[in-house]
Amino acid sequence: MNSLFLVLLSVVLSVSALYDYGHAGSSGLKCGTRIVSIGMRQDEVLSLCGDPNWTRSWEESYESGSILRNKDYYRSAITVYVDEWTYNFGPTRFIQFLLFKNGILISIESGRYGY
Repeated sequence: MNSLFLVLLSVVLSVSALYDYGHAGSSGLKCGTRIVSIGMRQDEVLSLCGDPNWTRSWEESYESGSILRNKDYYRSAITVYVDEWTYNFGPTRFIQFLLFKNGILISIESGRYGY
């Protein structure tokens, strides 16, 4: 029973960690005639927009809970893989920053005009 509880707790916390940044910024990005939107996978975005101009990657860890077993506490952590892609479409469009967690697009932010 305790192991089932830990599995369910880990799933709930990993989903909440995945969407930690929320849906700030615009909800879509136009690449040519196609629209990229929140919830798309990295490979889908890549096929619609091509390679980003810049990328940055890092890992974030979140404690997913602890359990008391035989008078000892055991903690577990969830690792979330984060990627930020930057698209510079030139001086007539804003620079776009796309944030992915575990390969899923969770936010699109606009910067200043490109160059």
